[in-house]
Amino acid sequence: EATINQQKAYRLALDKANKRVLGMNSAAPGQIMVYDADHLCLMRSIDIEGRGVALALSPDGNFLYVIRNNNGTDYFFRVIDVKNLNNPKKINDLQLTTGAKEPRLAVTADTQKVYTLDANSPNKEKIILWKSDINTTTFADSKKATDTTFDPGAEPPEIATSRDGVW
Repeated sequence: EATINQQKAYRLALDKANKRVLGMNSAAPGQIMVYDADHLCLMRSIDIEGRGVALALSPDGNFLYVIRNNNGTDYFFRVIDVKNLNNPKKINDLQLTTGAKEPRLAVTADTQKVYTLDANSPNKEKIILWKSDINTTTFADSKKATDTTFDPGAEPPEIATSRDGVW
């Protein structure tokens, strides 16, 4: 039907609840452009203070999850409250491991659990389930914000979850 012209588009997310399309570019520093899904007009941009590598959205559209890269090897998991699009608020910005492999994100549709796949982790526990209050509580470091970690049993390049979060 139409085209959105965005330079260096890298990741997309659809916010069905609020009728928005979010496009993250691969520039450094990167931005997330938020478009109205009905008319494709630009509503605002959100600076992520680094190059974006992964993007996900809570099912209710209230929270944006971003993995950003600062300098080529340092990755951070950022949670942004976008309920009020005129005033997005950074809730958390937690450091992941350092390395060459880009971490990934997944969010369950029914339970809103947030997972990251951190292939740079020196341990076998490469998948992190974040605490359920990651959207509302500011954590000083990633260890305090982690609910559990586990070993996927392989070296997966991506992560996805079942709708209910069981798989």
